[in-house]
Amino acid sequence: MILLDASAKIPSGIMTGNVNDLGDYYQCLSIDEFVNDWEIQGKYCAITIPLNQENPITIPQFPEFPEFPDIDIPWPPTTTEVPNPDTGEEDEETDEVRVARQYEALRRYAMGISGLGEPVENRISPMVITQTSGSTLGICVPKVCTATEAVDFLQNRIRFINITYNEFFCRLPNDKLFSPADYIYAVVKVIFVFILDPKTANTLYRCFSVYTNTRRFLTFNTVPGALECIDGIRAISMLWVVVGHTYSFTLMAYIHNMADTVTWLTKFSSTWINSAPITVDTFFCLSGILAVYTTVGKISRGRFIRTIHLFYINRLLRMFPILAAVVLLQASLFNHFSDGPFWMNVSQQAQNCRTWWWSALLHVQNYVNAVEICIPQTWYLSVDVQLYFFCPIIMVWLFGREMIAWLALCAIVVISLASSTAYSFVYDFSAALFNPARLSEFNEYTTIYYINTLTRAPPFFIGMIYGYLLHICRDKQLKISKINVVLLWILSFTMMAFCIFSIYPAMQLDHEGQLFDNFLNAYMRAIWACALGWLIFACVHGYGGTLY
Repeated sequence: MILLDASAKIPSGIMTGNVNDLGDYYQCLSIDEFVNDWEIQGKYCAITIPLNQENPITIPQFPEFPEFPDIDIPWPPTTTEVPNPDTGEEDEETDEVRVARQYEALRRYAMGISGLGEPVENRISPMVITQTSGSTLGICVPKVCTATEAVDFLQNRIRFINITYNEFFCRLPNDKLFSPADYIYAVVKVIFVFILDPKTANTLYRCFSVYTNTRRFLTFNTVPGALECIDGIRAISMLWVVVGHTYSFTLMAYIHNMADTVTWLTKFSSTWINSAPITVDTFFCLSGILAVYTTVGKISRGRFIRTIHLFYINRLLRMFPILAAVVLLQASLFNHFSDGPFWMNVSQQAQNCRTWWWSALLHVQNYVNAVEICIPQTWYLSVDVQLYFFCPIIMVWLFGREMIAWLALCAIVVISLASSTAYSFVYDFSAALFNPARLSEFNEYTTIYYINTLTRAPPFFIGMIYGYLLHICRDKQLKISKINVVLLWILSFTMMAFCIFSIYPAMQLDHEGQLFDNFLNAYMRAIWACALGWLIFACVHGYGGTLY
């Protein structure tokens, strides 16, 4: 009875999109009883039951019930014109069918990005959307049994039930074995303890000092010539990123009211969440601005060429310690923080870091292992570093005549826009990352377009233009008429509003404007960078307030 009590029952809330019941994970794994001199220990397993069952229930013919009521088992629709499984004919889509279809699409997406997927023999990586349609149920079985043996045993006893199912995974108590990454983390942590006092350590050791870096993090000094408005932009953008990820990664879990989730995603009020990915291009633009502004004008072209290796080393060493620490944390300790029926989401990320840690540290994972990225969010760092390594080819022309500098900058922006345009119009992706009507394309969209350096380059190179503009106007008192300032601010806000709110029509289930989607994918990020660049330029030169 304890095993049965810890197992799933008929899911509640089916009408709102919930067809899953995960049972009681902790109760199942805590079972350790002796029954008739037999030790019974619990093992938690999950099975997936496809919704398109063939004769799942055979009703026995009892004399007193000659006409037993029909039992309708839902089947998973996949298109707007849904073929009826009984007649093969296409029926008009009902509200129930639409909700079921939307639910399945969202569920596939959620399970795809979470690292879960088809049965254990076909492990699905975080960005693959091929999750088997159906209900997921958690069952508690004796440790010596398999999930298949337990379900078959039950079906043999209840003969009028004959469902087709797939074994998903099984978990045992304390099944998180320690790996070499765990021991490496322990050694590194001990070393860090001895680097707390910077007074007796040399300069290299201080780079890893908790004491020194904490002081730097909490110390705010005004540096002459610093672009202080960028700090505010970073803070707002990071808050937007965190909120956006909080909403999107919630789909990794099984949501009880999935039908309501689909409805919410298509509402206008959710636009600020659906448009959150545009904030990534804010950071690409800032990287381009700072790459030029902090270098050009401070040294000569000859010295820049001779010390180009220092340009690269400075960038890598600034990022390596924190990135290496986070990768090591993900590969080791973080996997032991907690547990649960779907903690394998985290375990999968730990395994990815144990396998592909080198591609993360070398910043090539968006091409080498695009569907098994160690810490999915670090795709941005890979793209950013690749663009940073390429930008000196353009920067070398910025130390001489302004005409040559502008030609070089305009040329690279045109080339990057041509690359983005080609990818957008050839592949015909949706402009919305989380489009519930086209989530089957999520894997291709992510690997081919979203984390592709060639398609994310325009904001970076537009940022280089603004960085050069800030450089040539450095320490100059610019006089811009009020009418021009007002017009530029209106234009800037209009461009930003377009980038944010244009996602709303793309999120609608009946949206068919592919040309509009292609236009957004090709130019929306460049438009955002242009608007953001004016905001920074205006603030630096005193045109960012209401009075000036």
